[in-house]
Amino acid sequence: MLKKRRGIILICLIIMTNTILGCYIYVEPEMLVKRSDMIVLAQIVEETGMTHKSETFDRRGTESGFTADTQWKIKVYDILKNRTDREIIKGEMTIVTPGAREATTHISTDYRLGEIGTYTLLFLTECMNGDKEIYYMPITPQGIVTLKEVYPNDITKTLQINNLKDKPEKDTYYVKCFKEIEKWITRIENNDSVYILEDSVRGKYDLEGLIRKNHTYFSLKDLGEVLGVKVEWIEKKRLIEINGLDKKTISLVLGSTTAKIDGTEVTIELAPIFENGKAYLPVRILVQLLGGDISYIKQNNDHIYKISSTNKLE
Repeated sequence: MLKKRRGIILICLIIMTNTILGCYIYVEPEMLVKRSDMIVLAQIVEETGMTHKSETFDRRGTESGFTADTQWKIKVYDILKNRTDREIIKGEMTIVTPGAREATTHISTDYRLGEIGTYTLLFLTECMNGDKEIYYMPITPQGIVTLKEVYPNDITKTLQINNLKDKPEKDTYYVKCFKEIEKWITRIENNDSVYILEDSVRGKYDLEGLIRKNHTYFSLKDLGEVLGVKVEWIEKKRLIEINGLDKKTISLVLGSTTAKIDGTEVTIELAPIFENGKAYLPVRILVQLLGGDISYIKQNNDHIYKISSTNKLE
């Protein structure tokens, strides 16, 4: 009888507070990294208001209140992963968390981003509302990791267990997360230099490099400027078109190892990828498609690519 009364009291409390029950599924560290459309290092700037307001109704169909989400402005210091088709740049960005203080109906899965000024590592998913507008939301509360500090020029230092603000140092969950991030998002550090030599003529370039499974990718737009070719990104077709110096046209499709040179299909070793709003490809593959030869030398923090222009590159 006592258990029954307790159950009735609990139900009454839920009705009185206008709260809907829900729960989150535990996400393993590897899946948290894999499922994220975007991973950023950021600082919470401000709470900017409500969005996605929606009326709620009781059993009789009478309007009983409304739910809403909260919009936040964050300052992005570094983008560790971006597999969306949108260019995300360092600086201010708006994201959303479920639930809002002003809403009259709340769900038990509502959560807030955190305190203003807090540094965070955010695992975000890309969402779309009823008006087909894109917005970004953390993958459950597990996708919000509070940090003591963000070191923009030192990702390794930032992603250390002793840099966690609200998590115990013995918490192995985020240790595994950090290892997964390093596995997927290894990058050429900012103090490294990239040199591209054409027929031994040395040129130093500020190229953004990404290392994926021991292969170094560079932005095709940047490579185009270095090699003197025009690179065009056609978003609707997920197609990259490159006009070579000898007037040949090279077509690449994101995720495909089939390329076309003047309409003729050729197979390439690695497919172009899309991250941080840009298309990337190893420089070796692009040079070979253009008809040149290339070799690579690693000297301390220098990445040296030596191009032989005896064929098509001039």
